[in-house]
Amino acid sequence: MRQQKASQNYDATNRLHEVHAPTLILHAKKDKLAPYEFAEKMHDEIAGSKMITFKGGHTFLFWRQKEFLAAV
Repeated sequence: MRQQKASQNYDATNRLHEVHAPTLILHAKKDKLAPYEFAEKMHDEIAGSKMITFKGGHTFLFWRQKEFLAAV
């Protein structure tokens, strides 16, 4: 509950361009908690980032564990 409350009003998308560390974005196309458009925005704004998408929703890493681990 605290995590959800804290994240409701937090938005740092205007600072994504400041990320200069190697960044791997793993995201599921049908995630309803964190919509795919958010991952696309991160990928667009973080220079040199790599994005890998998966089938499924928010808990894709449990259902596609082998693919997730291979990507990491």
